[in-house]
Amino acid sequence: MRVLSGEYEMAVGYGKGESPPPIAALMIAAGDFRYEMTDPDAWHYVRPLRVPTMSLMITGKPWARPAPTASKLLRPLRPDQCAAIFAFFREHYP
Repeated sequence: MRVLSGEYEMAVGYGKGESPPPIAALMIAAGDFRYEMTDPDAWHYVRPLRVPTMSLMITGKPWARPAPTASKLLRPLRPDQCAAIFAFFREHYP
């Protein structure tokens, strides 16, 4: 993961199963902040601070482990939202 703009609060923890584990560390991700999540039982959440945050995540094959479902219903992006995201990345990665 790489933070490209904005900043977010990030909490990390470690635990098996589908219950969120105790928080082991709480930090602010900003600037040229990069990290990897390399263990299937490592957990984290992110919460944008003040303004929307843009980050880039590259993934491999999904891990064979259960994961909790999202607490909010996800919906497709509107065309204008897609255009804004593509424009941002074209600017950063010409």
